[in-house]
Amino acid sequence: MNLSELLKCFSKDEVAAAVFNYKSSFFKLHPARPDLTLAMAENTNMPQEMQFAIDCLPAIQKLLSNKNRTDIVEFLDFGPGFGAGANLFATLYKSDFLQCRLIVDALDHKDLRKELADVYFPLVNYIVGDINSVQDDKNWDIIYCSNVLEHLDNPKLLIDILRKKCREWLVIYVPYKESPLSPGHLVSLDETVFQDYNPIHVEVKSSVAWQPAYCAEKKQLLVILPGMASK
Repeated sequence: MNLSELLKCFSKDEVAAAVFNYKSSFFKLHPARPDLTLAMAENTNMPQEMQFAIDCLPAIQKLLSNKNRTDIVEFLDFGPGFGAGANLFATLYKSDFLQCRLIVDALDHKDLRKELADVYFPLVNYIVGDINSVQDDKNWDIIYCSNVLEHLDNPKLLIDILRKKCREWLVIYVPYKESPLSPGHLVSLDETVFQDYNPIHVEVKSSVAWQPAYCAEKKQLLVILPGMASK
């Protein structure tokens, strides 16, 4: 009996439960978030990552509009969380149907979500490591950095590093004028943080994925900066 025939012996609910249990075997608890379960990640974290990517998609598609269908663009999602946002880009641009193809990497410094991401999102090459440890000649055409900078006390240090690893465009998405700060957030960001980088695009956006009840400004800031790496 092959797998397809075997599955017919079970109800849809039984198959779904078995699949969820299989996925759960790859889930690792975050030391700072012991309350975060796989079900919560599926219902909140992953949809939020996807929605943030959807928010940025029109601006990214405009950047890609000048590419040829035969082009292959190397894309990095830096600080990808579970990888759902990276998977959105990888799925949309796995062929040349929409425009060019994207080869999508995701880089996280913690080895908490790679095994799970490899199961959920096989189109994404999920890498565990530090951006500073990436080989010197490894650069990307586009680096996407969503809701990461607010976790750093000096975000400009990371901006400088990412620009040096980026050939064309660094796409940044962050909470806008956040006050008070969310737990784990160290800085409030606005347009002035990026003005010295000669941004290509600056846009304040409302996002259904960012609605903290305690913030006056429930918006996100989308900024696109020119890369500095050799093409």
